[in-house]
Formats: sequence, C-alpha cells, structure tokens
Amino acid sequence: MYENVSLFIDGAWCASADGRTLEVLNPATSEPIGTLAHAGRADLDRALEAADKGFAVWRKISAYERSKIMRRAAALMRDHAMLWCGELRCIGERDVVDVGSTALGLLAFTEVARTKLDPSYEQLVPALAAFLRSQQRPDGELMHVYDRTARRPVDVQMLYYTGEAALALSHAHTLLGDPRDLDASMRALDHLVHHGWSFFGSRYYWGEEHWTCIAMGDLWERAREPAQRRTVRDALDFCLDWAAYGRQLMYGPGDTAFDADGAYGFGPVVTPRLTPAGSRSEAGIATLEAGRRAGLPASRLGPLEQQLRRSLAMLLRHQLRPGPVHLFADPGAVEGAMPGSEVDWALRIDYAQHTGSALVRWLDAEAANGANAANGANAAARSTRGGGGPQ
Repeated sequence: MYENVSLFIDGAWCASADGRTLEVLNPATSEPIGTLAHAGRADLDRALEAADKGFAVWRKISAYERSKIMRRAAALMRDHAMLWCGELRCIGERDVVDVGSTALGLLAFTEVARTKLDPSYEQLVPALAAFLRSQQRPDGELMHVYDRTARRPVDVQMLYYTGEAALALSHAHTLLGDPRDLDASMRALDHLVHHGWSFFGSRYYWGEEHWTCIAMGDLWERAREPAQRRTVRDALDFCLDWAAYGRQLMYGPGDTAFDADGAYGFGPVVTPRLTPAGSRSEAGIATLEAGRRAGLPASRLGPLEQQLRRSLAMLLRHQLRPGPVHLFADPGAVEGAMPGSEVDWALRIDYAQHTGSALVRWLDAEAANGANAANGANAAARSTRGGGGPQ
C-alpha cells in the first residue's frame, strides 16, 4: 500500500500547515492508493527558512567533506531506494515506480563511478540499465511505469522520461561498453525525433526536449553504423529546429517590463522563468557542439550561438552575485544561487544545477572550439610553408 506522504521540512516529516492533502492515483488502475500533503504559503516559508540555514552551513564545508556527503547520498539511494522490479533492479519507493527515477539514478551512479568518487558503483550500472532496456517497446519508446505488485510494466508516457533514459543508457554504454545499452539509447532517440513527434500540431508546437538534445550530443561520436548515423543526424536537425522554435519565444530588449532579454516566455505580462533558459542552454550547447563536429556552416549555427550568448548573459544578470541578497535572512549564504524568476525568490537546487551545467558546458565548448581553430590555423601555416598553400 502507498503510504500517506507528509512534507519534509527542516529535517522532519510534518503535515501541511492547513492540513490539506492530494490523492495519489495508481497509473495502472486509476484507483486512489494514498495521499500526499499539499504545501501552502506557510509551508513554503518554513522550507525556505530551513534552506537558508542549511546553505549557510553547506557553503562553509570543504570540497573533500562535500564529496563524502555526496557519497553518503549515493549510498542512501543504493541502500534504500533500489528495489526489485520483477527479476530486475529499479529505483523507487513504492509498489508503482517510474523509469525516470531509475534513469536519473543510473546517471548519478555512472558519474560516481566515472569520476572515481566511488568505483564500486560501477557494479550497480548493469542491473539498472537492464531494467530500462526491459521497459522499451519495439518502436523505441519506453513504458514509463512498472507495477511491482502485478509484476508488469504499464504502457503510459510522461514528460522527460524517455529522454532521461536515452541519456542514462548512453552514459552506461560509455562506462561499460555494453552494445545493448547503445542500441537501446539510439532507438529511444530515434523514436523521440521521429515517431514520437508525429502528432497533430507537431509542426506548430514543440515540447521540452532538453534531455533529447543532450542525449543526441552524448551519442554523436559513437554513431558508427549507417542507421545510427542517420538517427543522430536527424536528431541534430530536430534539435536545431527546436532551438529555432525557442528563438521565436525569446524576449528581446523592451519586449516586457522585466529584465528578460534572452529569456523565454509567452507575453509581456508573465514573468519569465529562469530555469527554462538554463535547461535550453544545456541542450543548445550540446546541439552547437554536434553541429560543429558535423561541419555545419556558420549560417546554420550562428543564430544558435547568439541565442545561447543572450540566454547565458541573462542568467548571469539574475544570479545572486550578490544581487538583492539583502532580501534573505543570511545574505552571505545565498550568494551564487539562482532564483526562480525576477519576482520568485525561491532557491531550488535544480535552478542552480541547470544554470551551472550550462555555464560549464559553454566554457568547455568554447575551449574546444578555440583549440580546433588554433589547430586549423597551425595546419594551414605548415601547408603554406611547405609549398604554395592549400590546393
């Protein structure tokens, strides 16, 4: 039975301040299986106050001590969230689990192993990858839910999960080299950019495809077979079109009263959120790098590069460096964080994660592009000295 879920605030489980709850439905049967607490303004205020106190402690912890804490966090997921889904291992908490949790857990475990933070996590990767593969349909789509009581998958789809699984399986292949993981990742990507996009209105509307395009960039260099090369090339075209669609939703100077040049939104009176700029920049940089490796001309990549520069500049303008840190109980504790928007001062870890990841990706991409340009110039100079220049 699904347990009734409370709020976790300041290290303790508690009911919402007003006692409100929401029903939880079993996706396999649509029957109620429990409740969860509905957070209100008072609960958010308590959570933000607790987060401020926690960050004040965290920012003073050394990198070595943080690595120990991250290992403990991974160990908690390994020891308490790894379940049996039939004969395979998955990640979840209840009788009904989703592939998104397993995909993100697999991404975390592959990184812990790849970076040598704890190489023992490599042993967990094959089991989780096998579960994701078992949830894949013949057309490449994944069944997003598994009912542990009925011991069967449930063929429903939710936002993000197939893209997350494609990236997780790609990382598993990079780490261990199992060709089944590469094949499953490629088939998931192929479905996302072909069959999964064939719906009424698909020529006029795009969804949140950042996981799709990050997976495309991750798979690009390992597409060796003709079918794989077609998949990643089609995915590159798909991601370039998605980025172009995003440019139509991008605010320019003076489009709104907010400082929104480089943000994405739907009108002059709605405050643009910062997180989409971070996640779309992550995916856009992966697309830009793949386009450069594919040798696409500046006429195709130039608009994307300018789009990314505007978004990253907007994110840097809104980062608390220091910004209006005086609005917080401990101004020093929040420096470097990312708010939800210009008027939403909630500070969540995923806000900083998307922006931080985009900034690191951009620096890596620019360093690689600069190195490639320097190598090209040196080669041209050697050719010129060797007799008459390039033919």
